[in-house]
Amino acid sequence: MVLSLFWVLLVIDSTPLLAQLGGRTSGAQFSQVTRLLNTTLPTVNVCDALGKPLSTASLRGSYTVLVFGCLTWPPFLRNVPSLETVAIDYAPRGVKFYYIYKALAHPESNGYIQPFTLAERLLHVQEAKRTLGSGIEWICDNMNNELKAALGGAPNSEFIINPAGKIIRARGWSNATILRADLESLVGKVTPATVVADLKMKSTAPQRSTATGVVPRMQISSVM
Repeated sequence: MVLSLFWVLLVIDSTPLLAQLGGRTSGAQFSQVTRLLNTTLPTVNVCDALGKPLSTASLRGSYTVLVFGCLTWPPFLRNVPSLETVAIDYAPRGVKFYYIYKALAHPESNGYIQPFTLAERLLHVQEAKRTLGSGIEWICDNMNNELKAALGGAPNSEFIINPAGKIIRARGWSNATILRADLESLVGKVTPATVVADLKMKSTAPQRSTATGVVPRMQISSVM
């Protein structure tokens, strides 16, 4: 009985830890994201992919899609091709699309370490563009992670901003299928819709600076 109670307590107490480590997005994060619905997009100073200062206030004036992601969050990485199809279809209709690069969800995953300076984070943005072959523009959050915090703190949230700057869609998880349906209702259906097979995206594997797999056996001198 004592042992069983120990395991029950262990499972309960591990849930917050898993959320902190990025194992899953907590319910609190989801509620923080959805609570932003029908509010005005917060004004935060960030920068574009080249490091040029940019205020989120400049994103008003058209329908704008914002999707958070990084190089170590698998759900985002898997979703990029589908998001690109939506952008190809709706950018010509005046919809703007941006990925927002944030702090790493899983530092050291895929060989990437957490950036400590803006210059390092911008290198990650360039690496994301290179490895993913994405066409959607990138915004880089500042090193205080103010934009992520202002928009709920979830690792792969998705928003649609209307021309007046109001958040009219807010999801804790990005979903290209639902996003397309949203845009159909807002600006009209695109036929035929672009599919992933149409893209021919030129993605590349992350660079590796250390040996992997089988390495040569070390030769140790017999004289010690």
